[in-house]
Amino acid sequence: MRAQNPTGDSSMNAFERFNIRSLSPTMIAQWDAAPATLILRRLYGVKGKANAKMWRGDAVEAGLNFWLHNRTREDAMANAKALAVDTFWQRAEGETSEEIEEVLKGVPGMVEQAVIAISTMPSNVMGTQFGVETFLDDVDVPVFGKIDFLFEDRSIVELKTTTRCPSKIESVSISHRWQAALYAKARDVPVKLTYVTDKKWISFDIRPDDASLVTMRRAALSLQKALTSTEDGEALLRSLSLNVESFYWDDEVMQAYEDALEGKLKLLVGPGTESLAAQGYVTFGKHSGKHISELPQSYLDWLLNPKLSDGGFYDVPKELQAAISDLREAA
Repeated sequence: MRAQNPTGDSSMNAFERFNIRSLSPTMIAQWDAAPATLILRRLYGVKGKANAKMWRGDAVEAGLNFWLHNRTREDAMANAKALAVDTFWQRAEGETSEEIEEVLKGVPGMVEQAVIAISTMPSNVMGTQFGVETFLDDVDVPVFGKIDFLFEDRSIVELKTTTRCPSKIESVSISHRWQAALYAKARDVPVKLTYVTDKKWISFDIRPDDASLVTMRRAALSLQKALTSTEDGEALLRSLSLNVESFYWDDEVMQAYEDALEGKLKLLVGPGTESLAAQGYVTFGKHSGKHISELPQSYLDWLLNPKLSDGGFYDVPKELQAAISDLREAA
């Protein structure tokens, strides 16, 4: 039975009140490890900064994907490594440092180890970043994720890059295990959770009934309960422990936390934010949290005629469009 939320609106579940349509294993893991950072991200629009380790993962995945589609070519490995390096620099967008250069050094070797780990798969790759979702008991929204590599025989490989392979399943990051367990449950097949360094690899079979699903469900229910019980996002943020040693915190996120508590950072979703669009505040995209008076005229033009590249239109609130028209008329 669905619990009544504090607004008294039984038609909306706890997540819908805060515009959360689905969860993900990484989102649940962030709530479990540093809950205040998740609330900053989802309710205040504070975006985490990508780092070299994230770029490394994308790069090795791109290299392996190239090899899987070109494995019969003599130059497949060399080109896979080259593509991985190119992908890394594309993700870096010109940023460089000694730390970034050091992370990049491991990429070619990781591509080679990933190829060794997956070269014995009995069927061809069917797709990458294949979206799946499933429900956890009593959790009101689905849990969604994207499979790294899906093969024609329904086999799944979830690939992780690291500088030190875990030696046993108990040493695996809970976020990674939750990801693999979700895909196994959704597709009803075991998932090969595969780690690669630039020197070695190791793989663990995660089954559809993996024990970690119990803790993922409990963590998701904890988030659901917190959202159900709170009157607004700021009250929830103030109630949460920080766990400042978590890697989810950095100087920018901590500053955002302080700004939120001091009222300098606007809450963008949830009860009490319904009039933001009419006030001229953008609550989506790269300019979320900004007032239309701060934004380039070209972006305001797009908001008034939000056509997408596929020919469709983005659903911009009519109240925001009216605020833009009013601003221009007053100028």
